[in-house]
This record gives sequence, structure tokens and C-alpha cells, in this order.
Amino acid sequence: MRLLEHSAAGATVETVGGARLRFDFRGEGDALEPLFAGTSWGAVLWDPSLVLGQFLEDLPVGALEGKRVVELGACCGLPGLVAALRGAASTVLTDLDQYTDAMRSAVTLNAPVLDGRAVATYELFWGGEQAKDFLAQHGAADVVLASDCVSTDVYGRESWVALVETLRALTKDRAYICSIRRPNDGLDEFLALTDQVFPVHRVIPVE
Repeated sequence: MRLLEHSAAGATVETVGGARLRFDFRGEGDALEPLFAGTSWGAVLWDPSLVLGQFLEDLPVGALEGKRVVELGACCGLPGLVAALRGAASTVLTDLDQYTDAMRSAVTLNAPVLDGRAVATYELFWGGEQAKDFLAQHGAADVVLASDCVSTDVYGRESWVALVETLRALTKDRAYICSIRRPNDGLDEFLALTDQVFPVHRVIPVE
């Protein structure tokens, strides 16, 4: 995976088989101001999404073929789109309502590259009860993806507790989660909680 371009206007990423995924950031509002004034979270490809995308690229051939994939906190949906290109039977990008346009834009802009692969978007607020509505429409996922979704100082502890509840509700087989360490991020607490919910797991440090 190669990040070919990244600016305030958009980004281009070269991925599976040389396919180029494009993202248009124009028109994305500052959804989380004043916390990050001047920066829209929908107008950035964050490093963990690139790392998770690369991880999916490096999975053995056929690892995602025929799988139902859901990405949580997708925003631009890079990992989910990579999963689709790797042969997922269906992919659903999910996030809060303020990122619906970013998700839809990514799917529409990359339709020629996706070449008919089933990629949908869904507005999803984390939590066990909210996940029930999703399950009624889409069913459980073979693979759940999430990148850069754990940060106590930004989202609050309740957010990643709700994330774990959502993971437990939606995950049929496995989940791939990528996060970057920050001061006061609560990542260790998150991992301790996932220990209780998912007894079989691996933590893979990435330099």
C-alpha cells in the first residue's frame, strides 16, 4: 500500500493489484470543533487506517473471500474498501451521522475500482441496543474492522465500552482493530475489557 497523495482536497492510495482508491475531502465540515479546530476528521486518512489496510493486504490469499465485513468508525472507509478489493462478499462501512457523506463519497468515487463489489454504508452509534437494528438488517459479520477508535481523552471512556459491546454483538468470527498510542488514551483499559469478551486474541505491536 502506498499513499500517493494527501492534501486538504483529498487523497489517493495505491492498494491491491495496483488499484488506486481516491478520497475527496472538499466540503467536509469540522465535525469535532473546537477540539481539533480547523481539522475535519472526515478529511484525513489517519495512520491506523493505513496500517490496517496494509494488514488486510498482507493476509493470505483467500482470507477475506466470501466474508461479510463490517467497518466500525469507518469515516473514509479505507480498510473496508481494501477488504472489498480482497474479495469480501459484502462490506458495510459504518460511522456516526456526521460522517455519512464521507462514507458515501468514498464508495461513489471508487465505484469504478470496486467494479460492482457490494459496499454499503450505515449510520451506527455504538452500543449493544443500537447494534440490534444493524443485525436485523445486515446480520452478523465474519470480520469486523476498526481503526483509531479508542481514545479516552477524545471520545470518553463510555465510547470504547460501547465499542466493545458493538464488537461483541456484531462479530461472528474475528475482528481486526488498529489503534495508535496517545497519552491518556485508555488503550490498556480497552484491551483489558476485550480480554474478558474475546479470550482468544493477539496484540501485534507495529513500529
